[in-house]
Amino acid sequence: MMNKLIFSRKFLLSPLVQELKEHFNDPDGELGKLTKQIKANDQKAETLMSLLEKALIDKVMYINQTAELEQSTYQCQQRIKQINSNNTDKANSLEDFRDLLRWCQQGQMMKNFDSKVFKTFVQAIKANSQHKIVFQLKCGLNLAEHLPKEVRVSQHFYHEVIR
Repeated sequence: MMNKLIFSRKFLLSPLVQELKEHFNDPDGELGKLTKQIKANDQKAETLMSLLEKALIDKVMYINQTAELEQSTYQCQQRIKQINSNNTDKANSLEDFRDLLRWCQQGQMMKNFDSKVFKTFVQAIKANSQHKIVFQLKCGLNLAEHLPKEVRVSQHFYHEVIR
């Protein structure tokens, strides 16, 4: 599996790292839009307060409008928190991808199984069938490995490494 990654790093890993970089910094400008919405809500609330003080609107209308603005502001703040949380996940994934790419760029094909390398990059292994396993890497990639029909999963697994 690692040798396949080394061989295909230019076609697989490099473009993925580049794509993660591009999508990392709020490409749609949603954070800016949400921040502007919160500022607009604050200005509207100040205007409502001013109108109430001048007795141009009644208290019921003020309360209803203020409640709507507070709800809108709360929803914007929750969305900002969600985006920031997603950005943290993306940053971690990007760093894991970079680590994997750096290791693959060494270009040294593996001749034997190396448990240290395995533990560094593999999060889990799923056996989909006796002849197909999927390596779930820490960076989020899922790599399928087809085993020869004469070899079963139980003969190929490293039980002391997989937990």
